[in-house]
Amino acid sequence: MTTFSKIDSKIAITTDIWTSMTNKPYAAITAHFVGENKKISHVLIDFCLIPHPHNGEKIKNILLDTFENYEINDKIVSITSDNARNNIKGLNLLNEYLVENLKLENICQFPCFGHILNSSINDGIKEFESIISKLRQIGSSIKNSSKKSVL
Repeated sequence: MTTFSKIDSKIAITTDIWTSMTNKPYAAITAHFVGENKKISHVLIDFCLIPHPHNGEKIKNILLDTFENYEINDKIVSITSDNARNNIKGLNLLNEYLVENLKLENICQFPCFGHILNSSINDGIKEFESIISKLRQIGSSIKNSSKKSVL
């Protein structure tokens, strides 16, 4: 286990929740910090099964348990996650808990740019779905016809 007690820097967290190919939901939590020799370090600090529903309270508890396990509640400066409502709710609940119960400052919340970009591209593709479908049909027709594929 990585010890964070000797680290003077603040810690930025990234987290993601996804469903595996076996249809099991998992959460990953990664810590990013300036470590020994002033090098930026990235450490996966938790990878756990997160049963449905993935509500804000459950997300808050998983993050809080992980932070308490590593004794880093007071070192977290930011958390980056996707923009799902349950993540936003979980991070808001976490901030409320840290401020009210541990007298810590709010953790900055950042949306994942990659997730925003992916969502935007998918939304854009939907605008052209009928055209793409027709092009696929034409391509399939050509591929499956020896007469058309010779041309």
